[in-house]
Amino acid sequence: MFNKLLYRAKDSSLSLGIKKVINMKIKNFGNVSKLNLDTKNKKIYLDVNLKGEEKTLELTANSYFFKEEKDKYYLVISDVTSSRKWLTIVFKTYMDKQEIEVPKEYMKVIEAVI
Repeated sequence: MFNKLLYRAKDSSLSLGIKKVINMKIKNFGNVSKLNLDTKNKKIYLDVNLKGEEKTLELTANSYFFKEEKDKYYLVISDVTSSRKWLTIVFKTYMDKQEIEVPKEYMKVIEAVI
């Protein structure tokens, strides 16, 4: 029970930071309204509101990890599925192992929590 609470607290804290990073990257065409990180199963669940779209897009990154390269930090996501079949195909074809740069100040917090 206590471990479950710790996972939830950790996941919630990390989710906020990752949500900010992704929102900075996609601000021209939408925003992430909800992001849930599951550190135990290494999954990320997102609800994305795209400009011009009426319905929220649901995305799941079924695998993720963080990496450091040349003093920069990245969130690497793979096996992305979505609530729209065509978009799942696009992710699998063109965006598998997509890297999202994470600012150093966020990475310090992420490393402290992980």
